[in-house]
Amino acid sequence: MTCNNKIKTVAVLASVLVVTMMMTTPLAAFADSVQSAPRIKLKEGTSANWSGYASISNLSLLASNYVKNVQGSWAVPALTCGQSTTYSSTWVGIDGYSDGTVEQIGTEQDCFNGAQKNYAWYEMYPHQSVKIPGMTVHTGDVVDAKVTYLGKSKFQLSINDVTTGKTYSNTFKAHAHRSSAEWVVEAPSSGEVLPLANFGTMKFSDAQFTDYTGTIHAIDGKGSGTYDDITMHDPNGGNSTPSSLTDSGATSGFSVTYSP
Repeated sequence: MTCNNKIKTVAVLASVLVVTMMMTTPLAAFADSVQSAPRIKLKEGTSANWSGYASISNLSLLASNYVKNVQGSWAVPALTCGQSTTYSSTWVGIDGYSDGTVEQIGTEQDCFNGAQKNYAWYEMYPHQSVKIPGMTVHTGDVVDAKVTYLGKSKFQLSINDVTTGKTYSNTFKAHAHRSSAEWVVEAPSSGEVLPLANFGTMKFSDAQFTDYTGTIHAIDGKGSGTYDDITMHDPNGGNSTPSSLTDSGATSGFSVTYSP
């Protein structure tokens, strides 16, 4: 075999190896790079990727600089996993309801090869989501999460795994409208909306937000027309529907339920 033929053979083998690796790399290996994006509105009250609640100043005319803080708690749900790769994100955040940025933090629960994979993450969309290092999240762990506007375009994102005692907090800069607060279960995206994982029913508790005056409110605390319950119809077939709200003083609770 000539030297040129040897070089050609090695090149072909290398190409085959790269293609084979690309074809056999599990989708779950890319799960850490999925994004929790702004709401894709189908019609009022429905979305292709969000389910849960948003608080705003007014459904017909949203005011900027309205939200100062949002927080909530949930238990990491146990997924029903088949052989398909499916995804779900649970988070609290500011923005994204009607604009192109989101300041958010939460947990990811995905299925791959019949097994559940969990992790904590934050995202300053449109920047990529970031997996929080050193914070292992288990199914059933109770999580508290919070996003706070500190002023001068700075946001503090915090998450506390109450079950394990692990915490994370960091400050980021973003130019954002701060027109909405959200408590969301999402079908995350990777170029397009991904298949929603079957999370059964999960519950948000201690859900509240602080407005620009420093006053703390339950999700519906400012009355009719200042909040929206959002049902998801994932284009891949999964649905997710929020329950009605249960208020206790300045906090709210609600459940979100998956259906095929």
